[in-house]
Amino acid sequence: EEDYKGKDVNGKLIIVKGGTSEASDARAVYNAHKEKQELAIKNGAIGLLEMTLLEEDWWTRVSHFMEEGVKIPDTKDEQMPKPDFIHLWVNSSANKLATFNNAKLAYAIETDGIKEETLETQNVIGVLEGTDPKLKEEFIMYSAHYDHVGIGKPDAVGDSIYNGARDNAIGTTAVLSMAENIGKFPTKRSAIFIFFTGEEKGLLGSQYYVEHPIFPLKQIVYGFNTDGGGYNNTKLATV
Repeated sequence: EEDYKGKDVNGKLIIVKGGTSEASDARAVYNAHKEKQELAIKNGAIGLLEMTLLEEDWWTRVSHFMEEGVKIPDTKDEQMPKPDFIHLWVNSSANKLATFNNAKLAYAIETDGIKEETLETQNVIGVLEGTDPKLKEEFIMYSAHYDHVGIGKPDAVGDSIYNGARDNAIGTTAVLSMAENIGKFPTKRSAIFIFFTGEEKGLLGSQYYVEHPIFPLKQIVYGFNTDGGGYNNTKLATV
């Protein structure tokens, strides 16, 4: 907010550094981008361009999380509103970014317009009833997202397929194993197993379930979600 004091940005495209004054890593860029957008809109800007300094590997991982065009319509035929604010990211080098400090630069931004595409997908849900007459009205939730990035930038050997073994085949396998085990050894409380879709596009599947639960959310007393287990350290499990 302080950066806007004394500046007239109404009707302008603002260029800013990604992240915060304390950090510019991938997590900082992602965590700050919504607030930056809200402040720009509040002050009358028509668009925001963030310059980031991420290594290519990290840029590939986080960039798809920041897409603004993915929405969940309430009905199949609902028309989604057209965006009136543009938010762009440019991943650059430290040397190029430094030129913004002491120079006035002119840039032209061209676009081919808005491409709209409707895709149908679904969450996958299974339920096992508990054995206790009273406690079976409560649920333990076991969940994982089953989508991944799909196809992206090729690696050093030209492979552009993002297989998603860690993110999140490990998680879906864990939930399937839990379902198999609890099916053999039922628990007092009921168990609900949810495989969420659209996580990589902004937690869409979990958002939809929260808005359209098959049981009242207050009946879920514990949730076990697994995602990206271990990464490069096989001694760790991310829960």
